[in-house]
Amino acid sequence: MPTSVPTTRPSRVLLADPNPSSQSEVRAALPKGEWTLECTGTGEGALEALRKSPADACLVDLGLEDLPGLDLLRILRAEFPRMPVIALSRDSSIQESVAAMRLGAVDYLPQPVESWRLSVCLRNAVQGMRQKAENEQLRSETHADLSRIPIDTILQDLAASGGSDLHLKVGRPPLMRIAGHVLPSRYPVIETSDMEQILRKTLGAEAFENLLRDFEADVAYVLPNVARFRVNASKRMGEFGAAFRVIPIQVPTIDQMGLPTIFKDIAKVPQGMILVTGPTGSGKSTTLATMVEHLNLTEDLHIVTIEDPVEFVYTDKKCVINQRQLGADIKSLDEALRRVLRQDPDVILMGEMRDRASMEFAMHASETGHLVLSTLHTNDAKQTIERIVDTFPRDAERQVRSMLSLTLYAVICQRLIPKADGTGSIAAVEIMINSPQIRELINEGKTSQIERAMASSGDYYRMQTFNQALAKLAMEGLITQDAALSSSTNPGDLRLLLRGVGSSAASAAREQEPTRPAPPPLQPPSPPSTPAPAQHQVPVSESDTARRLRSGRSSF
Repeated sequence: MPTSVPTTRPSRVLLADPNPSSQSEVRAALPKGEWTLECTGTGEGALEALRKSPADACLVDLGLEDLPGLDLLRILRAEFPRMPVIALSRDSSIQESVAAMRLGAVDYLPQPVESWRLSVCLRNAVQGMRQKAENEQLRSETHADLSRIPIDTILQDLAASGGSDLHLKVGRPPLMRIAGHVLPSRYPVIETSDMEQILRKTLGAEAFENLLRDFEADVAYVLPNVARFRVNASKRMGEFGAAFRVIPIQVPTIDQMGLPTIFKDIAKVPQGMILVTGPTGSGKSTTLATMVEHLNLTEDLHIVTIEDPVEFVYTDKKCVINQRQLGADIKSLDEALRRVLRQDPDVILMGEMRDRASMEFAMHASETGHLVLSTLHTNDAKQTIERIVDTFPRDAERQVRSMLSLTLYAVICQRLIPKADGTGSIAAVEIMINSPQIRELINEGKTSQIERAMASSGDYYRMQTFNQALAKLAMEGLITQDAALSSSTNPGDLRLLLRGVGSSAASAAREQEPTRPAPPPLQPPSPPSTPAPAQHQVPVSESDTARRLRSGRSSF
């Protein structure tokens, strides 16, 4: 009897190249029956095709018009880390080939492509990928406990259920945060051996060694076609644990997130500091991402991000966006901040202002004509200003307040409130614009009066207090009054707003104010006017203030 010969499916190759002749050359170079070729002429088309159905290998023309080839390589490495990518170029150079290999390309071929070389290169790349997958499978099978906690499946369930976080703790089953509630999943209880295998898989070898040494590690973990995940691993009472935060692969827009439309105007100011604040898990990173994406869709700018780790991955549209990750692309935050101004940025995004050095940098960069976006873990605008001032020594308070009043543009404070229908959460947002009145209050240290100033001039500058945001959501039926009151830091004042009485003194102040003309377009803050100095006086400029602050660093 004739013996049956097992057949293997042809390997699928995606070619991103708009040139029909190049597509014909590649098609002719691939042996029939061994390969199937799919062609697209754009980088966006390649990403769309791969997100629908990942390929066994991808060929990328580095001269794509809609998406620079090197940027496409970076995105492919982030979203499809196991797929081999081969770079193609008609203008081959050593510098370009080195850059392509650093961004994850397994090989670099000049065009027109030699048939035998392309065939060998593809065969080696796909065989290497499959061998690696087989090795990982063998390693998985040697650890019986690993199959009990299928982390990729758990993360897929988390994303499909609309959850935001996954918590892993030895002695408990995997816990998912869904609609604000932390709930146990259907998976078995995690044991110490399970946790080790999960962390080895999701952190990678280098980050796992860092975890063993430092007891903390932060990485990004990618499930193609599902989501990215921000992973924090830590040690608790002798046992390791982890928290996974879901980061959508597609960057949302301001409209999609239902955020106030003033965010579009705030994002477009040419310089100044824009701070997004709130407690952990309040969506600060998502709000920043929507503002960056709005600029990406509407402005021709150079944006540099400094993140730990990279969360949302942007695709260049109108902007050029360079994302840098601490540990992977940057050795230290101080070094990154020191050198970023030499990279010709228009916008600088810092994941978080962590210390005095990063706060001072943000003020200095804003003063020198840049837009700086960052976050802080504070609950409202008043606390944000005091947190920055208190980070510096007391004898520098006047200089810090002066510089902050000149460089700050807006503070956005947000908290997530459960929706009335129980389908998730919605952001209640406090918005403070650095108007002349607020600038004066910051400079004079009268931050306790900022909330009243926001309430009394909110209609003119489109500001709103947190209570006003809660009252609006409650009156629209998006959240319950009980949820609004429990989230408010001043529930008594909120009760008055909900009854339509107003916000005590702030409401009365609004009623007594004369009718004002429509507000002018948003502009970056400018120094308050001062009387002309006498001949023996030396006028102090904005840069003088910064220079005094910086020159006094050693004495702080």
